[in-house]
Amino acid sequence: MSKAINFKRDITRPLLLTIFVLSVSIGWLFMTSYDLLLTQIKISKIDDYRFKLATLQRFIIDAETGQRGYLITNNPTFLDTYKSKPEEVRKILNYLDKSQLYFADKSSKIFQLRTLSATKFRIIDSSIQVQLHSGAYASHLTLSKDKGKLVMDKIETIIVEMDKNLEITKKRVSLNARHIFTKVIIGSILLIIIISGILLFSYRRTVRIFEQLIENKVQSEKLGFEADHDPLTRLANRRGLDKHLRNIHTISDRSEDMYAVFYMDLDGFKLINDKMGHEMGDAVLIKTAELFKSELRETDFISRVGGDEFVLVIHGYAKDAELCLLAERLLQSIRQPIEIMQKKYKIGVSIGIARFPVNSKHFDAILQLADKAMYESKKAGKNQYKFA
Repeated sequence: MSKAINFKRDITRPLLLTIFVLSVSIGWLFMTSYDLLLTQIKISKIDDYRFKLATLQRFIIDAETGQRGYLITNNPTFLDTYKSKPEEVRKILNYLDKSQLYFADKSSKIFQLRTLSATKFRIIDSSIQVQLHSGAYASHLTLSKDKGKLVMDKIETIIVEMDKNLEITKKRVSLNARHIFTKVIIGSILLIIIISGILLFSYRRTVRIFEQLIENKVQSEKLGFEADHDPLTRLANRRGLDKHLRNIHTISDRSEDMYAVFYMDLDGFKLINDKMGHEMGDAVLIKTAELFKSELRETDFISRVGGDEFVLVIHGYAKDAELCLLAERLLQSIRQPIEIMQKKYKIGVSIGIARFPVNSKHFDAILQLADKAMYESKKAGKNQYKFA
């Protein structure tokens, strides 16, 4: 008993230590990753802010372009561009002002941009009004043009200064992000080293446990498989068939589904087995099992119940026509001679089919009726199928 307790302690302690280290490390990695995420969000906000500034400048230029187009051509369609821009510029300025991104002189510069843009649009509007009343491009508009250029130059200067400040801020934030990322990498490497050391410390005991567990599991699965399967064809044996058929019968009886049993016996196999030997007979059985399986669905169940007899269980079919079609495919699968070691062997199969609940509602009777129907196929000339 004491050995078992010590054994548990030796396994539990490294695991508890690993859990503790992992918990602390994951918490640290989470916090640093969160900081990295915040820096990436801030970089994204800076990029968005810079884009809005460029858009603001472009909208003012578009308004000015619309003004010039109208003054030169007297075509009112140019005014469409101008009319929409003041409102769009106002929205961008509001967005920039309310943004949670902070840098030097942000408020004062936004205020200047708001004032200058309003002045710019008043100058543009004034020149348009003069044009509307004069009816032609007037020489006295030159003064307004010079004022407009002066205001536009101030706007561009402020935008360039703001963009430079934002670029400096972005470089600082990006550098911080790289430092955080470096910390994450170093922390991850240290975590791997620490955990690897802990696992290596308990390597021998842990490996022994898993090796024993795996060996026991493999052995158990092997014994279970061998108990329910035919060692030659690797199909289910009579014991495996009995388990499956009982399960299908119970399910079908409760859900009122139908299932069918195909009892199949090879024709001409005994002659091959007696004449060519058991080794060749075994090869024919293996090949025949493969051919049968190639015609079945994944849900169909086939077994070898002894000698050259096979039993197939079909669950969930709708009509007898489906069973007939399957029986024809099984007959056709071995209609051509089987080639083994460059020699061809001709065999066939007699099939008996019994259905639940059409032929019987009793579990034992279904298999017996299928066996009886198979013998009827033998008597009728072999290599065919008969229903019970």
